[in-house]
Amino acid sequence: MQIKKPMITSRQFIILAFIGGIVIKGLMLPSVMLRVSGRDGLFVMAIYFVLEIINIGLFCKLISDYPDKTFFTMLEDCFGKAGGKIILMLLLTAALVKFTLNLSEVKAFFAIGMFASMNWAVMIIPVLILCFAISVKSLRVLGRAAEIFFPFIAVSIVLLMLILFREVPLENVLPLLEEGASPIKEGIIKLPMWFGDVIVLAVALGNVKNTKRLVLKGVVARTISSLLIMAFSVALFSSYGNIIPLVKYGHNITTLTQYNLGSQEFGRFDLIIYSVWMSGVFIKMAMNCYLAVRCAARIINVVNYKYISAVLAAAAYILSIFAVPAITDVYELSTALWARIIFSAVEFLLPVVLFAAAKIKYSGSGGKKHTDGEKAAGESADIKGEKTARERQ
Repeated sequence: MQIKKPMITSRQFIILAFIGGIVIKGLMLPSVMLRVSGRDGLFVMAIYFVLEIINIGLFCKLISDYPDKTFFTMLEDCFGKAGGKIILMLLLTAALVKFTLNLSEVKAFFAIGMFASMNWAVMIIPVLILCFAISVKSLRVLGRAAEIFFPFIAVSIVLLMLILFREVPLENVLPLLEEGASPIKEGIIKLPMWFGDVIVLAVALGNVKNTKRLVLKGVVARTISSLLIMAFSVALFSSYGNIIPLVKYGHNITTLTQYNLGSQEFGRFDLIIYSVWMSGVFIKMAMNCYLAVRCAARIINVVNYKYISAVLAAAAYILSIFAVPAITDVYELSTALWARIIFSAVEFLLPVVLFAAAKIKYSGSGGKKHTDGEKAAGESADIKGEKTARERQ
């Protein structure tokens, strides 16, 4: 008897794509841009966002054309078992590092905004448990959580933008290109880790139903999230300019919602923004956990996600405490040469290479027309993992 695989709807996938493209970037990206490229960081963002939109379109196309091929099956088909596992190890490293850096951003976010004296070594434990607990569930659980929180996140974004642009002196974002193209080149070279956030959606391959017009929907969702981050960055640059403390230590949402003149009349309106925004951050972090756990499971051929989740949670905890103890270390780690190489490869090169390889490999299979044997082979390992996780809970 064929086991019915738990799947997410196209709506849930699009919401995950939107949340993945905005919530984490809203924490630190504009201030990091300001530090590396100054106001010309807007051009760096624009270039990387175009690449993100292209890659999300490629993934959506793969999902639409090969709805029965999972990401892991596709890797093995296109690159062989050895090549697939090498890619999975890179993805595991990227997902775990990104989750750790996101965790450090969250620590600093709350430390600046509300809880400066809190013991973060203890505080992050519940966050770790929740994120990795979701990672052993099916993707549908994550999709439903995103669907529930999305309306609140969308409303908070609209309110935030209305407040920020009431009194923002937009002329302060000028002049641009004072130093030519060198700041833009530096930003492109140093900051690939701060962009992408597309490969984390790879686990949705073969797990999305109702894929009609998915490419258009995915591209529109990521375009909107990119434009919102650009607008948010303009507000930051215009309001505060090149303020050294903001550039080195500041958090964008925290700073703007606390000190923007338009928000003070509402009291601690920023607390509402924090609460809603963090729900989106939590979903994005859980997406990285989900990818890390699935990659590790495929590498060592284990279907019990609980043990893998526990090991990865412990690794993330140790890294967040010792490798990234302060907010300034987030920037240093993210711009290290090895991080730039890994994230450039997995976030921007892999989607293009996989798309091309899949088109070549499956060119004779008639696109969406797969045999029952192919379908069963593509789903078997993932279904076993999901089924085992459910049976042992």
